[in-house]
Amino acid sequence: MYPPSESRQTDDWHKSLGKISAGRFALGGQDQAERFKFKVMHPMDTGLVASIPSFYIDQVELRSHSNEIQGRLELSPAVAENPVFTFDTQVEDVALQLWLRDNDGNEFRRAM
Repeated sequence: MYPPSESRQTDDWHKSLGKISAGRFALGGQDQAERFKFKVMHPMDTGLVASIPSFYIDQVELRSHSNEIQGRLELSPAVAENPVFTFDTQVEDVALQLWLRDNDGNEFRRAM
């Protein structure tokens, strides 16, 4: 049997649920190319641990200010706890937003 995720080993794990740390970096040598890197606090439970149901981020999108999708990831439960994601893209829009949703319907956002 697998142990519970690290974040589930404390009683207050839910206080940091969905907290996003992010950075935006210019990629040298490429016109308007940027890297968006972010870490989201989430237990990403697979449902394989007894009495802990699956609970994971299943969609990630990088959106423009007009809500146009610039990048999208669709995830399965087998992604690491508190995952780090990276998007490399060429965008002209300086006002971008990260949007995430988990399989329990929780949504998380962060302006970039």
